[in-house]
Amino acid sequence: QAYRYRLRDALMRIEGKFLLSYNDDAFVRGLYDRPGIYLMETTRINNIKQRYDNGAQFPELLIANYDLREDLEGGREA
Repeated sequence: QAYRYRLRDALMRIEGKFLLSYNDDAFVRGLYDRPGIYLMETTRINNIKQRYDNGAQFPELLIANYDLREDLEGGREA
């Protein structure tokens, strides 16, 4: 699990914007539960299960140091 802490610490020092996609679980949520960090729940296709369960998805968590709703609402600059 040490690599997860190293990744979080590196991202907390970043000067630009970041967007990270991670499997949604309580441990990851706890790591990134900090001021200025935005979490957005989503799902994504489970490629491994597609052969047996077409359309299978699993929970995914988008983690960013900016408000992800800006991109969804068209506030993103070109």
